[in-house]
Amino acid sequence: MCDKRCLVPQYYRAIGEASASWLLVHLINAVGDGVWKDWPDSERFFYVYPDMPSLEQIMLDDFSREDDDPSEREVAKEKFEILGRYLRKMLIIDAKDRPDTKELLKDEWVQEQQDE
Repeated sequence: MCDKRCLVPQYYRAIGEASASWLLVHLINAVGDGVWKDWPDSERFFYVYPDMPSLEQIMLDDFSREDDDPSEREVAKEKFEILGRYLRKMLIIDAKDRPDTKELLKDEWVQEQQDE
């Protein structure tokens, strides 16, 4: 059974490196404030699950079927990688590091959607 502490590695896996410093600062502050001192097995919180699928893999699995043509699955994988990079840019927590709307509109994902 996983409690809410298991969400942090999932957030990190989804939002990527760009928000790692924000996440780390807030984790350290929470530990310093004693937020988890009474939680059982709190050391499990810091374990990043090595077999946790990436955001792109989750999207690919959710939108693919076993009977999909392998070449179609490869195209979908490439598109989800582009989408994943775009979503990570949008999800950067610190506003000074996050691209503004004009920059996001120039992203490969947006450009592909406009071309279709």
